[in-house]
Amino acid sequence: MGIFGREGVFAATAWPLQCSSTGCGSNFLVAAYDLYRNYDANGAVVGDTAILATTSESKMTSVYAFASSTNANAIDVVAINKNASAQSVSITIANAPALTTAKLYRLSGTTPAVAAVTGTPPTVSCSGGTCTLVYSMPAVSATTITLR
Repeated sequence: MGIFGREGVFAATAWPLQCSSTGCGSNFLVAAYDLYRNYDANGAVVGDTAILATTSESKMTSVYAFASSTNANAIDVVAINKNASAQSVSITIANAPALTTAKLYRLSGTTPAVAAVTGTPPTVSCSGGTCTLVYSMPAVSATTITLR
């Protein structure tokens, strides 16, 4: 979905959306949408305006950033590691406010659900409207990073 936002796609769907015997909340397709539309399991969504973000390892990782029209001090980043091993990257966000905190929600492993990440989050550093953070992405994972 991040690339759709970057490219200006108006709407996206996934058909057929097949649910398991335990319901629609237990498959990776739904969990992938949750990274953007329900990352905290309480209805939180990423910002509504795509902004420029880059990763130091663009071959095996992707990052998509979003600003919020209702909160000028919020940026959300979806970081994807396509590699079968962990990858430490530097993420740079252009035209960002002075951000100081990060909270992470991750989809990884064999459990099709987005979960809050515990432990110390990456440090955010901002100067002149550009923010950077170094993030160690787990193997084959996707993470929503909320920056405030």
